[in-house]
Amino acid sequence: MDWYEANRTCAESRANLAIPTSQSEQDYIWELFMNEFDQTPGTSLWIDCNDIEEEGKWQHHGYGNWANGEPNNGGDSDCVKMWDTRNGQWDDTQCSRKDIYDCKLMEQDCPPGNVSDRKRNDNYIFFR
Repeated sequence: MDWYEANRTCAESRANLAIPTSQSEQDYIWELFMNEFDQTPGTSLWIDCNDIEEEGKWQHHGYGNWANGEPNNGGDSDCVKMWDTRNGQWDDTQCSRKDIYDCKLMEQDCPPGNVSDRKRNDNYIFFR
């Protein structure tokens, strides 16, 4: 699912795309992701970080875990993923890319959807 669809689906589920606000939360989300899905090359995780409104002004709540050389705005890259080939470090990429995403629930309710396409752990739900 692209970043826009992922963001909208989370909102419809009374949740937000997850965004780590500390190294410990970064590690926790990445560990859940790695444990929940069979990893294949090129599989990454959308997070709630972007510079859609203003180029170069990243919306990420003060914490950042950018990979070396990132963000680089290569090819109109306005959305951010936790990069599989960099052990979860952040990479700016095109918002139209298809990736897995993680919603952080605001409540304990589990959103509607195909159960086989989502994995729930604590307040985080991963979608394919």
